[in-house]
Amino acid sequence: MVYFSWFMDLYPLGWLGLPNWAGFLIAVVTWLLLALIQGLIISVIWWLAYLVRRPTCRWAWLPILPVLWVGLLWGLNQSAIGVPWGWLSHSQADVDGVRHSVYALGMLGLEAVMVGFNVAVYLLVESLAKKHSGGNRVPLWQMGFPAITAVCLAIMVGWAPVIAHPRHSGRVVLASLNPVVFQGDLTMDDDHYDEVIRTGRLGLASARQKWARYEVAARPLLNEGRQSLFVWPEGILTPATKYQAKQWLASWVSQSAHVALFSGALTLDDWNRPFNSAILIQADQQTLAIHKRHLVAFGETVPFVPAEWFSWLVNQLFGLPYQPMFNAGALNQPGISYRGHRIGAFICFEAIYPSLSHIYRHNGVDVLVTVSNLGWFHHNRMLGRQFLGINRIRATEAGLPLILAVNSGPSAYIDGTGKIIKQSPPAVAAVLPYDNSLLP
Repeated sequence: MVYFSWFMDLYPLGWLGLPNWAGFLIAVVTWLLLALIQGLIISVIWWLAYLVRRPTCRWAWLPILPVLWVGLLWGLNQSAIGVPWGWLSHSQADVDGVRHSVYALGMLGLEAVMVGFNVAVYLLVESLAKKHSGGNRVPLWQMGFPAITAVCLAIMVGWAPVIAHPRHSGRVVLASLNPVVFQGDLTMDDDHYDEVIRTGRLGLASARQKWARYEVAARPLLNEGRQSLFVWPEGILTPATKYQAKQWLASWVSQSAHVALFSGALTLDDWNRPFNSAILIQADQQTLAIHKRHLVAFGETVPFVPAEWFSWLVNQLFGLPYQPMFNAGALNQPGISYRGHRIGAFICFEAIYPSLSHIYRHNGVDVLVTVSNLGWFHHNRMLGRQFLGINRIRATEAGLPLILAVNSGPSAYIDGTGKIIKQSPPAVAAVLPYDNSLLP
C-alpha cells in the first residue's frame, strides 16, 4: 500500500509533460513491478520455511527465518533496483524502548530479534493449541524452548539501550550551530519540470520564481547578525540553472559572513561528471559537498543497461528527451567540516540505508542533515510521517542529532535518542529555527 500510495501520488506525472493515460500507466506498471519483486522475494523465504515444515524440525525456524529475513534486507541494500522500504524497525520509531535498542543492536540485529521473537511466539502458540486440542502429545521442550527464546529476546531489546547508549543527545551541538530550516511547500507543479523535460532548459525567470520563496523567508533573519546555518531542502536549485543559482547564493551569503547555507545542488567534479550533492556555501570559502551514494533507479541512473538505451526507449514511447545522468558518490565520505563540527548528510531517500549511519558514526560526525524533496508526491501525509520515522531511527542508530529539511514537510530537529525536539506541520510553508530554549 505504501508503494501504491507513492506511485498514485506521482500520477498524472504532469510535471513530465505526459498525458494522463501515460502517467497512470507508468504509475500502475511501476507499482506492479515493485510489488512483484517484493512478493517473489517473500515467497522464497516462505518456500525455504516450508522445507522445514515437519513437526520435529519446527524449532529450526527460530534461527533460519531471522537469518533469511536479514539476508533479504542486506541484499536489497546492495541491489541496483532494491529499495529497502520493508524494514520492520522503521515502524518502531514511536516505541521508545525498541527504538533506543537500535544504537546497540543495529538495524540488522533488531530485525533479527523482531523476527525471532515473532517466530518464537508462533511456535509457542502452536504447541499450546496442539496440547489443548487433544492431539498428539507435545514434548515439554517444544513449548519451553520457544517460550524461553521469546523472553530472552524481549530482555535483550529492553537491556540493549542500558548496555550501549549515546554519550549525549546532541542538543548542545544543535544549539552551537544555531540552524534554521526553511520549508517552502513547493510541489512538482511549482517546479516547472514539464518545461525542463520538454525543452531541456529552464528560463531564468522560472528559476527565480522557484527559490524566491526561500530567499524572501530568509531575508529577515539575515539582519539579525547571529551566526546561523540556513538549511534548505533538496530540489530548491532547479536542474537547468543550478550553476547560476549557486553563484547567486554564494554572492548572497558573502554579504552576511555570519550565515552559511546548506542545501541540495548539482555539482561537477574535476572531470565534469555530474553529482546530486548536498553543499555548504560559506562566505569567502570553498564550497564543500557530499555526493549522493544511492541513486534512484531509472530516475538518476539506469541499472544493468547503458543509459543511452533507456533514453532511446523513453524518447520512442513518450517523445521525452530525458536521460538519467548522475554518478554515485563514494560510499565512505567523511562529511563536511563547519565551525568545529563535522556534518554528515543524507540526500533524499538515502536515509533508508542504515550503512550510512554506521559510516558517519565511525568517522566522527557530530550532526546529521537530511535534505529531501517530497514535493514529487504532492501532499502525501502518510509518506511524510513515514519519512520522519525513518530519520528518527537513523538518528538513534548513529547516536547523533539530525536536522530534517523536507520541502513539503514535516521538517524537524531530532536528538541522538530519536526524540523529536521540534517539528513543523506538513503541507505548509514554514520557518523552523532552533534556539537555546530547546536545551534540556
